[in-house]
Amino acid sequence: MQPVPLRHPCGAILVIGEISLGGVYIPALVFLGLLALVLFAFVSSLMSILGGYRLFSNRPLVDIALLVILMGAVVVCSSIIQSVTL
Repeated sequence: MQPVPLRHPCGAILVIGEISLGGVYIPALVFLGLLALVLFAFVSSLMSILGGYRLFSNRPLVDIALLVILMGAVVVCSSIIQSVTL
């Protein structure tokens, strides 16, 4: 599982948003979404154990908001990591 490389005119290798998995190109956002889903499951169960959901009146709305926040954080972290490695 390696990202598809792309050459920049100055010689640097850029990565486009696809990952080749056995010759099948899968969007990187799918993998980031799966990572966000795993993090969401961990944070949600932790909030449930510690009683964090008692602070909110609508648990499904909190779950959706938490998933969106975690997805945004994962995407931002991946772009920071990618810019540091170039």
